[in-house]
Amino acid sequence: MVSVPLEDDGWSAGGKRPAGGAVPIRPRARPNPSRSTRELNELNFARFDAKLEQRVVELRVEMQAGFARAEAELDRRIGVLRAEMQAGFETGDAKLDQRLATTAGLVFGVVKLLGG
Repeated sequence: MVSVPLEDDGWSAGGKRPAGGAVPIRPRARPNPSRSTRELNELNFARFDAKLEQRVVELRVEMQAGFARAEAELDRRIGVLRAEMQAGFETGDAKLDQRLATTAGLVFGVVKLLGG
């Protein structure tokens, strides 16, 4: 065990200073002393990499499903818009035909009145 001198008088909560003016410091125990830090880092990175790859795959699946839903909704809305446009064109064509018939009738009537 190593002792380090304590310089701050108000260090402990009770205001009591350890005997001898030094604070004992225990070295940290390594979790598995047979493995080097490099081996532990490589194992941790491998676990991290595997989890990241799994999450990327899950995200891709979710995105593909979302895009499929969006595409289906877009197709549905385009179909509705086409139907509405077709109905509007048919209504416009009917009105135009009616106006042309009325205009043609007026033109023929005016020509007939003028003696033609």
